[in-house]
Amino acid sequence: MKTVKVIALLLFAISLTACSTSEIVNDTIKDVNQTIIEVSSEVIEELNIVELFALTDERKAFNLEKPFTGEVYLLAAREQLSEMERYNFTLGDNMSFQEIVEESDDDFNIRYGGKTYFSVKKIEVSEMKEISIDTSWEKTILVVLRN
Repeated sequence: MKTVKVIALLLFAISLTACSTSEIVNDTIKDVNQTIIEVSSEVIEELNIVELFALTDERKAFNLEKPFTGEVYLLAAREQLSEMERYNFTLGDNMSFQEIVEESDDDFNIRYGGKTYFSVKKIEVSEMKEISIDTSWEKTILVVLRN
């Protein structure tokens, strides 16, 4: 009987420790997530990002609320970088995207959907009402509009 009480007391102590650790971990996770959100909004402001959206194989066009003048960037996840560079991307009336020059102001990365995306291609546009991209690339394209 004494052994059963000791085992029960030991199990109770372990469960109490696990619960208190869980609360600490949850608080830490909330703090980290809040920091990530704050950093992301700062980065968006710093990079003058006007709009950020993903285009899929089924949807390669995005209607803008008002005409946009600035630069359109295509971004890729790390595992897609070398593959995406081999594809041609055109916008609107066959305007071709240019490669990003490393270490330039156009060379940036952002976190989106739990992944880091890197700028790969860009094009300057004026008064665009729709972003419509023509390519044989079948994967999701992350598009960033910057002033």
